[in-house]
Amino acid sequence: MKDRFGRSIQVGWPEHHILWIEAAMTLPRAERNVAFNDIAEMTGRGYASVYYKYRDILREREAAKRRSDLAAQSRAHQEAAASVRA
Repeated sequence: MKDRFGRSIQVGWPEHHILWIEAAMTLPRAERNVAFNDIAEMTGRGYASVYYKYRDILREREAAKRRSDLAAQSRAHQEAAASVRA
């Protein structure tokens, strides 16, 4: 896709680019920033774009953990209520 100036626009993130970001997430902070720069260069995106995707991935993981924790709490409450009834 091209913008009005003829520059290429990338829409979405291929899976292997996301895998690169997830791999970079395991690195210490300074190395992670260098990896984000490398990913930006390899993908033709800006550093900010890579960093924002990193933040999106973190938010998705945190939301999934919250949902999992709430489901576990709900199961524990249901089990406790069932044992009281029995």
